[in-house]
Amino acid sequence: MEPTYQPVSKYEEALLVQSGEVTTTTQAENSSKKSFQFRLLVSAGLVTFCGVSATIYGGWMKPKCGSWSQQSAFRSRQPYTTLAPRASLVIPGKTIIIAEKDMFDTVVPAGEGFFDKGTEEVLSGDFDRLHAAAIEGVGGLQVWAEKALGRSVNRFVVPRPSMELPGKILVVKSARSLVMSDQLGLVHQVEDNRYLCHVPPEKCDITEIKVGVSQSDGTNLMEHEDETLYVACHNELECHVMNVADEIYG
Repeated sequence: MEPTYQPVSKYEEALLVQSGEVTTTTQAENSSKKSFQFRLLVSAGLVTFCGVSATIYGGWMKPKCGSWSQQSAFRSRQPYTTLAPRASLVIPGKTIIIAEKDMFDTVVPAGEGFFDKGTEEVLSGDFDRLHAAAIEGVGGLQVWAEKALGRSVNRFVVPRPSMELPGKILVVKSARSLVMSDQLGLVHQVEDNRYLCHVPPEKCDITEIKVGVSQSDGTNLMEHEDETLYVACHNELECHVMNVADEIYG
């Protein structure tokens, strides 16, 4: 059964999902009752996961089924500098350094980042049967996640540290499992109030770690409380520190 689409600009197709109702983008823009808006590429049937064969697309590794790669940060469109095996990020005593280019704790104003590019990719046609979405407004995130996963979900938001961490030496003090599931909804804030969302094709888990902080020269920051980071693992060898304000639904 083929879905029915309304064309959107030069891109292939899109549907606007609003409060459980499916409308065209034009209709939604004219609606006075809308409280949020997100563009979601929809296909018939349930979520279908795919293999990991990939092509280079816009600087990202993107599996042919349409998922974005766990290796690149949505906010910076660069590989995560913290990408490493699980053991390197969650075992007490291990050292982590987050580079500035990860944009770990930096969210640019709307229109100054990569949201529009990400939206093009969501609508490009390579997202058959994958619940990828570009969402403007935080109100649509949980609705998207529940529709994509087909169930009620718990929401987790990557916390903002009490100080700037990029460039500092972070020493893992403790770790605990936060959420693990065959299907997780991952939300990446790429600009202020603008998000790119997807359901990874692989089983993911999120670990909460506590880290001590030292200056780049190794000098301890005395009387400073441990900071909290979230580590996302897509398998045992590919884990990374998640960016501040990103969200997990599971």
